[in-house]
Amino acid sequence: MLILLSPRGGLDTALKAMRTGVLSLVAATAYIDPVVGATLSLVIILVAYLLAGWAFRLMVFGSEFTWDFFTLRHRRFQLLADGNKLFTGREISGVPLRTYGRLYQEADGRLQFKFRPWLVLPERTIEVPRDGLVVGKGLFYSEVLGFDHDADKLATLLLLPPRYRGHEELLARTYHISGTCEVGLRKAWSWIKEAMGFGAKPQPAVN
Repeated sequence: MLILLSPRGGLDTALKAMRTGVLSLVAATAYIDPVVGATLSLVIILVAYLLAGWAFRLMVFGSEFTWDFFTLRHRRFQLLADGNKLFTGREISGVPLRTYGRLYQEADGRLQFKFRPWLVLPERTIEVPRDGLVVGKGLFYSEVLGFDHDADKLATLLLLPPRYRGHEELLARTYHISGTCEVGLRKAWSWIKEAMGFGAKPQPAVN
């Protein structure tokens, strides 16, 4: 997934070389001294255990985004009245970045994010803060921004797969979010157009 998402072709070669090097090192040390080989294997297992959750979330995230993007899913996507699938855009109440789940709205207006760890374990629920919520419209994918008290500014709160492109206003109305704005490359392009004088023409004043 890193190879697919990376704009640099050299990452493919680097990752394959790293994998081959680790496997060769294990085989070489086991041949020289089985104890050293076993110790190295345990270290690799420990590192793999620590990275497993991060790698699994990245795999699910990349698979969803890639499928949506290349199948143009946004053209046939229909927003649900509740329980729409998306990803966390930062750690929320201990739930890590890129966790896949559904967003629900309670009768009192509170937002709840429900997910299953590893997609199969018992469902968990956390509350999504409503402070400063706005839907950001991006060029390739969109996101939901929320006020980050630590950074004292708006920051990415939830990540929307590419299927949501063109449905941002409806998503905002569905979850009673104040509005939308442009983010990322789309925001930069709008700024360039305005700077070059290609923005919307001002309306004549009405007396």
